[in-house]
Amino acid sequence: MDFTVKKDSISVAGLRVVSSAEHTVHFDVTLPEYMPDVVRVLRCCLIPGVASHGVSGDRITVECDCTVRVIYVCEQGKIHCFEQAEHFGKQLELREEIHDGITVNAKTEFVNYRVGSNRKVEIHGAVSLAAVCIEKAKKEIVCSAQGDGMTVREQKINACTLQSYGRKMFSVSEICEINSNQSIKSVISVSHSVRTDEVKAIHGKVFIRGELCVRSTCLTEDCEILCFENAIGINQIIDVPDITEECITQTDTEVYSITVRPRSDHPGDRGLLEIEADLCTFVQAYNSAEITVILDAFSTKYDTDISYHTVTVNTSCEKIYETFLCRESVDISTVGIRRILSFSCGDAASTVSVSDGSVTVSGTVTADIVFEDTNSEIYYVTRQIPFEHKHPAVYESIVSNNISVSVSAYNFVTGSGGVVDTRIELCLSGLVFCGEETKAVTEITLDKSKCKSVKTASLTVYFADENESVWDIARRYNTTVEAILRENRIQDEKIPHCCKLLIPKI
Repeated sequence: MDFTVKKDSISVAGLRVVSSAEHTVHFDVTLPEYMPDVVRVLRCCLIPGVASHGVSGDRITVECDCTVRVIYVCEQGKIHCFEQAEHFGKQLELREEIHDGITVNAKTEFVNYRVGSNRKVEIHGAVSLAAVCIEKAKKEIVCSAQGDGMTVREQKINACTLQSYGRKMFSVSEICEINSNQSIKSVISVSHSVRTDEVKAIHGKVFIRGELCVRSTCLTEDCEILCFENAIGINQIIDVPDITEECITQTDTEVYSITVRPRSDHPGDRGLLEIEADLCTFVQAYNSAEITVILDAFSTKYDTDISYHTVTVNTSCEKIYETFLCRESVDISTVGIRRILSFSCGDAASTVSVSDGSVTVSGTVTADIVFEDTNSEIYYVTRQIPFEHKHPAVYESIVSNNISVSVSAYNFVTGSGGVVDTRIELCLSGLVFCGEETKAVTEITLDKSKCKSVKTASLTVYFADENESVWDIARRYNTTVEAILRENRIQDEKIPHCCKLLIPKI
């Protein structure tokens, strides 16, 4: 029988950065005549957004819009907001040839400002650009080897492997009515979260239904601060080849850019906000199936060269979805608080740790607070609110996870002195993979120029030690495990106690 080797693959998916760059921005903001003078700057924000990107050869051409927002207090003690935007292009160098599946996001690294005069603010900052793609990591292992006296030691494992993956970029927009009797002049901050309510896979497609929740802090014509929350429905169909209803599916939706602006189409329009957002949904589908892993092999006829590799086999995949509360008292003022003008929470920065089969997430949530102190001074402060949560379920042998934390709701209560008691609801979601590490055979080659010597004795007497492996004995004497078990009428491949074995020639 001719020598044949068959292979199988263990696959997982993940996002990988294929190129990155940093762009320095500089703004000289001069207030228009209709804006009052600057007495004190409360905050300067740098808001980048990717307008478009294209791949050509080993380059990614990125077009970006960058908006700077200056929030300040005038001589009358009222709060004002002014925005200025600029467009810039950037080329990213690809480290490898990739034609499809690339998305580019932009993030503010830092922003500094200097007040040049009561009409001018100089702003300096940096924006980082990162191009990412979905990577399918595949590790091939030998699952079968036959012919030329080949004997193998194999193990059946239930493996949870990547069946398919996909992504889709899309935009949503809506003109939302708000309950306000005052005209909205500007938007001073925006926070958002995405909630997925339903995911259904059928015939190579995934149907996703959810909401984009947008929380806007706005400034009226009378310089009053109002906060609004609006929800935009998400209904998308994403092509994911080979996905089936039996797959365990994970979806992650990222907001790449979002713009909220007051809308006034007609004189007298007051309560309208126009929201536009660019999003991208990534889909991963996993399926469980039994695979054969070859742990060791040798030929009784020829010298055998074996390559091994320690592979992590995901034996099961569990979904996590739960919410938990973070309560924290934040000291924001030395003289006390008269009233909170606005309170908003941005993205959560988190890390995941695994210990003794349990999952613990920890990190911080960025809270932006605008308040008036007891001296009638207005301040804009940012605080990092820490959190830690241990998922109540305990799993066996966790080998990896794909878990994220997002802000789903928040509120606050003004405490005594300068303290704000915050209450933030966080959503924990993702996949936990349980499994084991296995030393598997990845390559088998035979050197047919080197035949093994044939023993003349038909039986060899061997004195085995306790717990000795029959496989090791068979390999040493160039026979098979089945032949030794059959000749000695034993069933276990571990020798239970010291004994005499007959080793047959094959």
